[in-house]
Amino acid sequence: MYDTKEKCRELAEKFKQLCAERGTTPYKIARHSGLSSSTVSCFLTGKTVPRIDTMMILCNQLGISIKDIFDEREMVEVHAQEEELILHTYRNLPEDKKKAVLKYLKMLDRYTED
Repeated sequence: MYDTKEKCRELAEKFKQLCAERGTTPYKIARHSGLSSSTVSCFLTGKTVPRIDTMMILCNQLGISIKDIFDEREMVEVHAQEEELILHTYRNLPEDKKKAVLKYLKMLDRYTED
């Protein structure tokens, strides 16, 4: 069974390790990213579970992808859950909305930022 507190402890340790490898501290990373030191402190001490956007901000400041802090198996699980939600939602749409979703996906697939 997935233990959220244990996973957060592991993430905190990995984050500290990555900071040390880069010659910085979690608090310097927080300050440079605009996060409060209390946000980082609560994450590092296990008082709170970090939000995904907080983790993305911290990873960005370290110059890494969020995938680098999670192991590959966990990322596959997250993607599978997201895909399952998308599929479930799509299946429960009326036909006209399904067509609209498909049209939108095709447009997104063709869209490129210049």
